[in-house]
Amino acid sequence: MIRSHGVSPTLIRRIEALGLPMIDLTCPHVAYIQQLVSKAEDGRSVVIIGEADHPEVQGIAGWASAPVVVLATSAEAASAALPARALVVAQTTLREETFESVLEVLRSRIPDLQVFRTICAATGQRQREAEQLSAKADVTVVVGGHNSSNTRKLYETCRQRCKRTYLIETPEHLTGGSIGKDDVVAVTAGASTPQWLLERVCRRIREISGC
Repeated sequence: MIRSHGVSPTLIRRIEALGLPMIDLTCPHVAYIQQLVSKAEDGRSVVIIGEADHPEVQGIAGWASAPVVVLATSAEAASAALPARALVVAQTTLREETFESVLEVLRSRIPDLQVFRTICAATGQRQREAEQLSAKADVTVVVGGHNSSNTRKLYETCRQRCKRTYLIETPEHLTGGSIGKDDVVAVTAGASTPQWLLERVCRRIREISGC
């Protein structure tokens, strides 16, 4: 079973060679990026804006027949050896402000850029909503896995606007005294967080705040 992050075609060929049954659950947005980089024009390198150690980025890089450069920050973009021609894509869960800051540097250093804004629309919307909610809250609770890229980015976004931001995986991670009765609380969640877990977290917030 191939998870939503996708894998390289090399791994797919290995699975097929072994004769194993395969269920491909690659996210359609990720599959689209894979096809983009696989069809990069001759002489055009691929620049992926994202985290080099993230499975999605590693899988996308595997589909490129051209040289690949992975950049996580504008500082990396400023110091990296870059080609004269490049196709640019983004990790689907990347923060939009990160994408824009790296792209600004790339525009100043690469004469011929072909840019595809491949951040998942749902991820971008969730980040914008989290910004708005956390800016108005006394406490922000982000629900999701600590190892999830999009959840960590939500946490970072909220933390910039609300110092009392908690990243939790279960309701039990919220302790007594962390939320007061008069606090305005915002709750947001990673893409794969189920609704039933959000409901449990909201009940826990009411319990510990005395509301």
